[in-house]
Amino acid sequence: MSFLIATDDDGREVTVAIEDTIEIGRADETWTVVARTKDSVISLNISDATISRSHARIFWESGKLMLQDLGSKNGTYIREIALSGWSSG
Repeated sequence: MSFLIATDDDGREVTVAIEDTIEIGRADETWTVVARTKDSVISLNISDATISRSHARIFWESGKLMLQDLGSKNGTYIREIALSGWSSG
C-alpha cells in the first residue's frame, strides 16, 4: 500500500493511505489543506493561502500512482518543480 505523508504546521507527520483516489484542496472557507477520499475528509493541519478548493488529485492508473493538477490557480509542484500535465511515480 502507498501513503501520502505530509508534514503539518506543527512539524508532525500526517499519513493518508492511498487506496483509490485522493483529492487535495482546501477546506471550505478556510486555508486549511485537506485530503478527500471517497469515505472521508482528512485535515492535513497545513495552512496555505495558495491552494485551491479542488487543487490536485492522486490516483492509481495501470498500477502506477499519478498526480494531476485540477486546474488550480497557482499550479502543483513536485520538489519545487511545476507539474505540467500528469506525473507518475
